[in-house]
Amino acid sequence: MRKGREALGVVAATLAVVLAACGGGKDDGSGADKPARPAPTMITVPVAPAKPDQPCNGEPGVEIPALEIPELRTNPVRVPEHELDGHKVPGFVVPGIRVPAQHLPAQCAKIDPAPAGCLGRVTIPSVEIPAVRIPAQRIPGVDVPGASVAPVVAPAVTHPAVVAPAEIGEQVCRQKVRPGEFFPTVFRANVYRPNVIRPNLFRPTVHRARVCVKGDCIPPVTVPGLNVRGITVPGVTVNGDSLTGGRLPEIHSRCVSVLTGKKSAAYAVCTDVLFAFDKADLRSDARKVLREVADSIRKRYPDGPIQVDGHTDGKGSPTYNQGLSERRANAVAQWLAENGGIERSRMTVRGYGETQPVAPNTKPDGSDNPAGRERNRRVVVGVTRP
Repeated sequence: MRKGREALGVVAATLAVVLAACGGGKDDGSGADKPARPAPTMITVPVAPAKPDQPCNGEPGVEIPALEIPELRTNPVRVPEHELDGHKVPGFVVPGIRVPAQHLPAQCAKIDPAPAGCLGRVTIPSVEIPAVRIPAQRIPGVDVPGASVAPVVAPAVTHPAVVAPAEIGEQVCRQKVRPGEFFPTVFRANVYRPNVIRPNLFRPTVHRARVCVKGDCIPPVTVPGLNVRGITVPGVTVNGDSLTGGRLPEIHSRCVSVLTGKKSAAYAVCTDVLFAFDKADLRSDARKVLREVADSIRKRYPDGPIQVDGHTDGKGSPTYNQGLSERRANAVAQWLAENGGIERSRMTVRGYGETQPVAPNTKPDGSDNPAGRERNRRVVVGVTRP
């Protein structure tokens, strides 16, 4: 019980100190005015906390540099006490203003990995220039016999945050034959995030004119205007890309189509030649086709990572198709490593099931599209230049 009373005493003493600090204590009975808190000499404008930088760190994409917004300060205006026709006019301080420096973080316009023969999804992230506020400023009035001048106030001015939303360029796998061309092309257009601008924000000068009584005058007071300069975040562009179909002299099989780009190539092999229906064991005549692919890769792309991706059409359940695509891709990778002279350490294997078609599985009227499904049943061997 004694310990409980001691604890309550500590709490009461602490509460009394807090109340006294806040001006919440009892009147001491002296009748004396409590000293007024001194006027601030600087007002710091609250700013949003900086977000962390998120650069690309070596991943595919476009680096967006950070932007630094410098600090802005104005000096306080100090006006001493004056006498006007024998009457005291109190002095005062109009606080200065500090708008702290801000950091707009570095960003990355990401290009996601994609299946071989596809162009990855592009994401340019959103960006925000924070809101800014210039506080109101006030020059006190004058109130003495013979002169009554109202305070002069410049109201606060604010500009809201300016936001540019994220811009997305979706992954592209479908192949199209462009006018005047024979071979198909996979094409992704430019992705662009426009300039983001927060304009200048200006609070005008505040001025109280000279005040006179019977020829006795006190000088005018001027608080300079404040201009927060505009901010521009430059636009960001991720250039479009394409994979173009064509023939390679070392590839003779009509079952192999080749797409090449600036830094990659994709050999798409139709699975109807590689595998029997619903099977993942290579046919005996698949070796000739895979030999052509292996020889071409060793000749043209002796280094760099390789991905072997399996795909199915839309027949069957998604779960079954996923497993079948994985088994077929693994069978091709194993053959290339054991018989094609390509190091297994260069290869990664993925199955995509029916999720990445290059042609419609059905016609516009909803009927079956056998030609489209045949194109979707494929194993694609993709090579990236180092």
